[in-house]
Amino acid sequence: MMSYDPRDLFRLDPGFLRQYDGKSPPWGPLGRIVFERTYARLLSEQGRSETAAEVFARCTEAVMGILHHRANQADAHWSSDKAQREGQEMFRRMWTFRVIPAGRGLANLGTQAMLVKGGCVNYNCAMVGTEGLGVTQPFHRPFTLAMDLLMLGVGVGFVTRGAAWKGIPFGPSVGLCWPAEGRDTHTIPDTREGWCDAVKRLMEAFAGTGTLPVRWDYSQLRPKGAPLKTFGGTSSGYAPLEDLLTTLHAILVPYAAIHIPLDAVGITDAMNVIGRCVVAGGNRRSSQLSLGAWGDDSFAGLKDPTELNSLYERQAEVAKADVAATALDASARECRKAQQGFSALDTRSRELHVRAAAMDAERRGVLASNPVWAALELAIQKHPLRAWRWCSNNSLLVPPGTTDYSDVAARIARNGEPGLLWLDNVRRFGRMADGDLTKGPAPFSGLRPDTAIGTNPCGEITLESGELCNLQECFPGLHDSVEDWHQSLKYAYMIGKAVSDVPLHDPKVDAVVQRNRRLGISITGIAEWYTKMGPAKMAAAHDKGYRELRRH
Repeated sequence: MMSYDPRDLFRLDPGFLRQYDGKSPPWGPLGRIVFERTYARLLSEQGRSETAAEVFARCTEAVMGILHHRANQADAHWSSDKAQREGQEMFRRMWTFRVIPAGRGLANLGTQAMLVKGGCVNYNCAMVGTEGLGVTQPFHRPFTLAMDLLMLGVGVGFVTRGAAWKGIPFGPSVGLCWPAEGRDTHTIPDTREGWCDAVKRLMEAFAGTGTLPVRWDYSQLRPKGAPLKTFGGTSSGYAPLEDLLTTLHAILVPYAAIHIPLDAVGITDAMNVIGRCVVAGGNRRSSQLSLGAWGDDSFAGLKDPTELNSLYERQAEVAKADVAATALDASARECRKAQQGFSALDTRSRELHVRAAAMDAERRGVLASNPVWAALELAIQKHPLRAWRWCSNNSLLVPPGTTDYSDVAARIARNGEPGLLWLDNVRRFGRMADGDLTKGPAPFSGLRPDTAIGTNPCGEITLESGELCNLQECFPGLHDSVEDWHQSLKYAYMIGKAVSDVPLHDPKVDAVVQRNRRLGISITGIAEWYTKMGPAKMAAAHDKGYRELRRH
């Protein structure tokens, strides 16, 4: 994917790195555990994982090498001495946790995953639009794009505009049809693209632009537990993909039966089962946000737990009547109560945990022999809220001028969802303090009214359809002064800029990323800094920090 290895263009001085041999950064109570579990790459040839110094060096060298390559492309001056000084300072700030790439960058910057798969492996956030399904864009495109990005570790927000929306003119979506059957067997290659192509074929058949195979052939897929050498982790085997294709087929059938377009419920369910498939594989994560229309009661009720809670209550009554199960439950509770008296590092805590887990398993075995309990358990496991709707956070896009929030407030009080997003404000404002960008000159050179259609799953950044944002992490409370923190912001900006210069494997996504280059500079430890600085000084420091970033 990349035509060059950035670490061939820049290396930190070996003498500088020797200062960190055998040393550890100030991890804190859980830092080392999380780092070694998630971000340190396995060095197979050496039979060990990377050290912290090796990870920070890998990231720094990748960033500086990418910036060097960009300078060469622009025929701009590049000072090797200055680059070495900047690289060493970037490393030192990572080592002291003043600034670091987000987890995606820690895991992938400068690795084969980035060189082979492209820049998406370094990104945190994405947005996918579903407007004009089968009319202005191929029916499968939003779903296969979301799956592709999720499999690369990117969190995906999506907007459920399958058809025209009040106040927002989008083209209508195609009505689904009963899929025609082909005569071939579809053999799925053991690649990310192969998995996405299988979903593409299934969805094209329901859109009337393709056929279903006689059968899906999973024989080429690696067995469960086999190592994934480039991306890290282990293979999930074929079962999650088989389950995805089966469940997705079942979701689409009711729409095809009466030849109607997918609505917000169908779009969300389809995206959620894709997310469930992705999260089942190895060390991948799957983060989704579904944005629906204000006034769409079906969408707003996707997370309503009333029906599922009723099943749980009926099942609990059955379990309560079983004497053996009740006794095992009481014994497990006693073990857990006793466990609270020991440190998690104490072997007695582990022993009690194992005993309680064994009693829980025995209790479930007893209850599973009860046909009424077992039938209720099957209904619970198949319920969409338990089976796949957990995969996304859901929010409503609120139209301008809305004043009555009574219905959604009741839903939020009951279940915490749906959330609310005011897209009009998203498009008109950068920071609210800087004023409406649609009126008069922008307060900063280069700012313009936003064309975003939503946000990433965490709501940190506004994004267009097919757009990505990469994130860096700053810890102001670990700095000696506000000025020192502002220096770290410069290095966070350099990391983000470098990530945005790595080519992406999807040309359409690459085009919108290159046009907007959204860089997320995240601030962590706000409560600690608030305590140290006070609200007025902290707000002033933030404002100046933002202006410093704009200057860069």
